[in-house]
Amino acid sequence: AVTYDSSAHNSVTLGGSGASAVALHNVANGLLSATSTDAVNGSQLNATNTNVTNLTNTVNNINNGAGIKYFHTNSTLGDSSATGSNSTAIGPVATASGPSAIAIGYNATSSSTNTIALGGSAQAVGFNSEALGNSAQSLYNGDTTVGTNAIAAGGNSGSTAATALGYGSKAQASNALALGSNSVANATNATAIGAGAQATTANSVALGQGSVANTTG
Repeated sequence: AVTYDSSAHNSVTLGGSGASAVALHNVANGLLSATSTDAVNGSQLNATNTNVTNLTNTVNNINNGAGIKYFHTNSTLGDSSATGSNSTAIGPVATASGPSAIAIGYNATSSSTNTIALGGSAQAVGFNSEALGNSAQSLYNGDTTVGTNAIAAGGNSGSTAATALGYGSKAQASNALALGSNSVANATNATAIGAGAQATTANSVALGQGSVANTTG
């Protein structure tokens, strides 16, 4: 028989005080709920342990680079960092430090408000700027860069933003536009359109592959 430890009837010691531990067999499944006070049995605990182990393995796999379905990164570099409010950083050592900034790709950096850096080592520095492409750089407010090694550096105001589109294109003055591989527009309001086109004086337009606009008037 099992007896209570005291007249309070609030505890039971199997085998009595000082006795060897007693195994309790053939215990029915206890009710599992937020308010249950039932005892649980070994099979219930084993199910819980299995679930915990599976969850632990899943988390460890993610932390070790295995990723989740449709989303994987293979790298031994440091973690991404999203320190700006409402910012997002995805990729090894990617950094989104501006409010609402987005940095996606290895070493991508998005460092001001509403900036987007997409691509390996892409940099979006100025407010509301976008840099898309490997090593693309948008350095001032409102600048837009699309293309590997492209650079846009328009000035410190969104109204003077520069636009560089194409591999190695460079728009490096207020309201400059460089469109085409290795095109260059490096004067105020200059426009260079075409592969290798160069507009190097204010308000000039270079139109066509290899064209040059370098005089005024």
